[in-house]
Amino acid sequence: MAQALLSEDLGGRDVVPGHVADRVTERAEQWVAHGFTVETVRPWQDLAPAAAAFLAERGVDPRVLDLPVEAFPGAKPVPLRVAIGAERIPVERAYELLVLTGEHQPKLPTPPAKSAASVRPIAPVLFSHAKPDEGKP
Repeated sequence: MAQALLSEDLGGRDVVPGHVADRVTERAEQWVAHGFTVETVRPWQDLAPAAAAFLAERGVDPRVLDLPVEAFPGAKPVPLRVAIGAERIPVERAYELLVLTGEHQPKLPTPPAKSAASVRPIAPVLFSHAKPDEGKP
């Protein structure tokens, strides 16, 4: 995982300095703790692991992180990933905006499957009426 987080360009170095390796290893552990793998981390790595996990768990396509958003007053729009990373837009609000603008369709929760043992048979409902007294009109 640490190798997936390292830049391809090591600045002309053949080895990673120890202090950098320690930071990358610590960050890799955070990504793993949030459920990311070597195959899934790359498009999310500009975000904090918790923010990336929040979006990934909701099925957000990482491509939407490149959408422009006005996060800094008076400045040009920046990619959503920059606004979230700079904490100008909380990740929860970014998710709401993606849903509101139609850039993301939330998945509807699927109800848990019921096992045959948990399903109770339904008894028929019987309606009864009192018999009219035969001697009374």
